[in-house]
Amino acid sequence: MERILDLPRDVISEEITNEAEEITNSLQAEFQANDPSTLRFVRALRVSEAAFEDDGAARAVDLLDKIEDETSNQDLIVLEKAARWRSGKPLSFLPELKGLKESLLYRYLPSPDFRTEKPREDVLRLVATVSQLLEKKLNSTNKLDAILAEFLHELEDNPDGVREAIEDYNFVYAATTQQSVGQTIIISKNKYIRYDQRPEMIKYDTVIIDEAARTSPRDLLIPMVQAEKRIILVGDHRQLPHLIDEEVARVLEGDDSSGPPVDVDFVKKSMFEYLFNRLKKLEEKDNIKRTVTLDAQYRTHPLLGDFASNNFYRKYNEDYRSPLSENHFEQNLQGIENKAAIWIDVPNLAGKEGKTGFSRKRVAEAQKIAKALSGWIKSDAGKEQTFGVISFYKAQVFEVYRELQKYNITEKASDGSWQISERFRFLENGEERLRIGTVDAFQGMEFDIVFLSIVRTQEPKRLDSWIKKEKDYERVQRGVFGHLMSENRLCVSMSRQKKVLVVAGDGVLANTPIAVDAVPALKNFYDLCHEQGVIL
Repeated sequence: MERILDLPRDVISEEITNEAEEITNSLQAEFQANDPSTLRFVRALRVSEAAFEDDGAARAVDLLDKIEDETSNQDLIVLEKAARWRSGKPLSFLPELKGLKESLLYRYLPSPDFRTEKPREDVLRLVATVSQLLEKKLNSTNKLDAILAEFLHELEDNPDGVREAIEDYNFVYAATTQQSVGQTIIISKNKYIRYDQRPEMIKYDTVIIDEAARTSPRDLLIPMVQAEKRIILVGDHRQLPHLIDEEVARVLEGDDSSGPPVDVDFVKKSMFEYLFNRLKKLEEKDNIKRTVTLDAQYRTHPLLGDFASNNFYRKYNEDYRSPLSENHFEQNLQGIENKAAIWIDVPNLAGKEGKTGFSRKRVAEAQKIAKALSGWIKSDAGKEQTFGVISFYKAQVFEVYRELQKYNITEKASDGSWQISERFRFLENGEERLRIGTVDAFQGMEFDIVFLSIVRTQEPKRLDSWIKKEKDYERVQRGVFGHLMSENRLCVSMSRQKKVLVVAGDGVLANTPIAVDAVPALKNFYDLCHEQGVIL
């Protein structure tokens, strides 16, 4: 009836409007009389002295609010007396209230109905009349209006049909690289293929592959061969490449004269990087643009965005802007208020690095990081911030877990593994509040404040002696800095933050000539902290 009344008046006459309004009013009265909530309030009315003293006034208020527009003034007077009653006052109105409750129960209790439910004839007749008027109106106008009216009717009244139509004409499918040829997506795309049939290879006009630089060549080829017109690879080959079995890499790097020489770059570098560089060379020959690089970032503080751009991308002509102002990245953590670049200095004298199996750790750095993190994450300024702690070494990750346990931020699980204490796992919005791990665990992630534990340190005199004694300067660099010399890893670890990057390490080592040669980004970040940040 309401939808009929919403129709334009050039479609329905005044007579039809009046009839629709009368039916609407009668239906509303019918529904109102059978409102189960009113009956519930009537039943809840307290009429005995003991019960009324408990919550009788409150129940009288509830019922009064519900029926004040439906009942007589005399009934309302009794209810108002009950609603205004206060403890210690006389309950002389209870007999009247009991009588009111009985009469209201008779009024709102549904009458036994032995009739068979059937549609109202007046409603059916009116709907049929209006439908004929609408059809006549649409036929007298253009066909486009009629089609749109029918389409609107289907959208509103045929949800199953709409869903089936979307399934039939769906043109976007999403899956992981391997599951892009899985049975589920094959059946979804080839809707009328039986399970026992072998369909042809799925084809798409365009295939888009995200995080393509992290995908191994054989996995990347699975969706690539499904593209008929266009392949779009999205990734960053300046960050971590795909995972490779270290044993395979060592064998390939070994001197095996029994077979042909192996170009290890084809194994260690991603296919994404290979294709990117190849397309660049093709562009130089035919001037056809095939690659696009990021020209602006909006995730991190402009000071840190410029640092990453200048140190990891500019030399490849892939540098980018950081248009957002510093105001978007404010934080009020004690001692570093609104500063983005922080260096926690842990000199060699504070503690040396140590080896655990093939990994390395430095207790002094873990202690400094745990103390700073505990102070900030527990403060009012840090309660809505997210934190990440990154190291290049698994042993150092465990050391940070151990030190944070002293502040009740981490704990051992029942199976002996380390975990974040429940209070510090998530923010109220479900966002991860704290993560501790190696660089690989942080690829593609972001946190407000990120700690990077350098671990590597050397006693200055011993370092000078090593450099003078060893003829292979590059070998000394690898011995001193290890994984820090991996530009991809360093790029990932120094670009996960949104507001603050905190590097904990030996500041003296970072300023040595060998550090400038081997890990220039580290020296540049120390200078940035000295000039525009904080050195703690």
